Amino acid sequence: MSVVIRIAFAVLAGGLVWIGAGSAAEQVAGICPNSEGGKCLGKLKAGTYKTVVFQPKLTYTVPAGWTNFEDTPGNFLLVPARGDLLGVNAGTSEFIGIYTSVAAEARSCNPRPASGIATHPATIASWIRRQKGLVSKPARTVAIGGLKGVSIDVMLGRGAGLHCPGYAPPYFPLLYGLSPSGLDHGMIPGLTWRLYLLSFRSGTLAIEVNDLAHGAHLAEYAAIVKQLRFASR
Repeated sequence: MSVVIRIAFAVLAGGLVWIGAGSAAEQVAGICPNSEGGKCLGKLKAGTYKTVVFQPKLTYTVPAGWTNFEDTPGNFLLVPARGDLLGVNAGTSEFIGIYTSVAAEARSCNPRPASGIATHPATIASWIRRQKGLVSKPARTVAIGGLKGVSIDVMLGRGAGLHCPGYAPPYFPLLYGLSPSGLDHGMIPGLTWRLYLLSFRSGTLAIEVNDLAHGAHLAEYAAIVKQLRFASR
C-alpha cells in the first residue's frame, strides 16, 4: 500500500518550457528525474512555470529549492527543498500534489472508490468529516486559480487506521484517482493534510498539501497554492 502516488503512464522525455520574455523562469528540462514523472522539469529555480501535459494546463510560481517530480495528464507533483521523491513514496516527505480527477476511497486495503459517494467537492468534504478516526476542521469555501470549491484540514486520530499487509504505519484511505489521475492516498500518523477540492468539469480536482510538522508549514505551502492559475480551456 503506497501512501502516495500510483501511476500507470508511459515515461516521456523532458521538454522546453518558455514562459515569455522578461519572465522569472525560462528553463530547458532534461530527462525527468522520476521514471514515472512524465514531462516533469526536475529541480526548479525561483520563478513561474507552466505544466507541459497536465490537464487543465497550470501556471505555478515557486521559490528556490522546489522540485517538480510529476507532470502527467492527471498528476502534478511539487516537493520542497526539505523533502525528496523517495520520501514522498514512503510517506516521510512533504509535498504539494494536484490531481485532475478524484473520488472518495473505500476504507479497505484493496484500493477502490467508496460506493455511493458523489464526486462533488462538497460531498467528498462532507464524507471526510463523517469518518470516525479522522480529526478535521469544517470545510471552507475557496477559489483557487479560477476554480471554486472547498478546503479542509485533516489529521489521523490516535489509534485509527487500517493495518494493511506490507505497509507498516496505520493507514486511513481517503482519495482515489479517476482517469486520467492515478493515486491511492490516505492518512498516516503525524501527517496533516490541507485538501483543496475544486469543481472541474463534472468532477473534483484535488490539491493535496502534505505537512509533517504538525501543520507548521501549511501557511508556506498555501501561499504557493494561492498563486496557482488553471487554464480555462
